[in-house]
Amino acid sequence: MSEVITDPRYWDCECQSYYIHPKSTLECSVCGISQQEYMSDAIASEVGVYENMAANRPVEREGMQV
Repeated sequence: MSEVITDPRYWDCECQSYYIHPKSTLECSVCGISQQEYMSDAIASEVGVYENMAANRPVEREGMQV
């Protein structure tokens, strides 16, 4: 069985999508879980997918998509 490599720059919440957050984000605005509660570093192979999705995701500002 291969070892799971994590990325300490990011953490995972419990959402089904957009569940990877930078460590600078202390709480998920969707599921409400905090980084301190969950404390799980993101799987390194998923971080690249997150970064690509984040680059192409509409930005939300004050409840509106931009």
